[in-house]
Amino acid sequence: MKVKHLHIFYHINIDNKSTGGIINFLRGFAEKIQNMEKITYYSLDYGRDYEGYNNIEKVYFKKMNNNANIKTKIPNNLIYILCLIKNFAFKNFDQDSLLLFNRSDHVLPLILKRGKKILIGHGSSENDKIYYKNQWLKRAYITISERLAIKAMDAVVLVSMDGLQYYEKKYKKYAYKFHYIPTFYDDKKFYNKGLVKDKECINYIYTGRFVKVKGMYELLEYVKYLNINKVNFKLTMIGEGELEHIFEGQENVKIVHNLKQEEVCDYLNKSDIFLFFSYMEGTPLSLIESMAVGTVAITSDYSEFRNIIEDGYNGFKIPNIMDSFDDILNKSNLIKNNQDKFRDNCIEFSLRFEIVKVIKQWNDLIESI
Repeated sequence: MKVKHLHIFYHINIDNKSTGGIINFLRGFAEKIQNMEKITYYSLDYGRDYEGYNNIEKVYFKKMNNNANIKTKIPNNLIYILCLIKNFAFKNFDQDSLLLFNRSDHVLPLILKRGKKILIGHGSSENDKIYYKNQWLKRAYITISERLAIKAMDAVVLVSMDGLQYYEKKYKKYAYKFHYIPTFYDDKKFYNKGLVKDKECINYIYTGRFVKVKGMYELLEYVKYLNINKVNFKLTMIGEGELEHIFEGQENVKIVHNLKQEEVCDYLNKSDIFLFFSYMEGTPLSLIESMAVGTVAITSDYSEFRNIIEDGYNGFKIPNIMDSFDDILNKSNLIKNNQDKFRDNCIEFSLRFEIVKVIKQWNDLIESI
């Protein structure tokens, strides 16, 4: 298919300061995707603090007063869906348009519109079990919208192998629609700078949202453990979110906001270990970016982490974070004492996620549908 006009749908605007993985994915995607005469990005407006993306037409449906990463009484996704209904009730798209969705429920107002359609699945097989375990109404809503969306799609792209296997099994009738194309990093923005690191201090880093499913309470308890045991460490946390306040007053913790990707790369280069105790992920972009820099990860033992982290090679997976603080510290010291080996392994592994390689897979898929 020859696509002339790409339409991207996501409720957070691309020029927002959000450090969320989906937004960073869409920024890289919009920058590098080829052969598009026009790209239009439809979103709510949470503020325009990020520079660039002048090649994209941006449509803002509604000015939002709250932070994009903070939960609200009326879900932002619902507001966005109502805006889609209002703005596209009597409009259509050209036949040579491609509609790119990042949530299944965003598909519903546009399910009968003209153009080819692709849904990106950013989650994994365990998301539904964990996130919606005690919320039967949300679980039913997601299940129904997901099924309707997949039926209407020309292709569904999963950014994790775990997600691909899960959806092929769950929707056997539509297995032919599913494709694995991983997330990516920009090697012009994330690379090893060869900095000399502090030999005495363990420099930890975390980048992403400060929310429960990212393992913030587990990370807080590990910080307390390190301080109680008088370990020489520093933890830099880059991002924002509703649980930022729980780290207030904790020794050796520094929280940084609103950084450009180049600045995040600098912090990663100065760090020894990326701590990622999340229990709700697809393929996290922040983890891939840390590997590209050569910063070794210690993660939870969850879904796609099992396909990315090879214990003792490019990091370590920890099955029970809250019961394993001694083990995490021991592995931190092991990484610290073998920094060069782990760094080289991480960089080598990350090469499969270079943006040029991944975008080629996207271009091939778009041409084929």
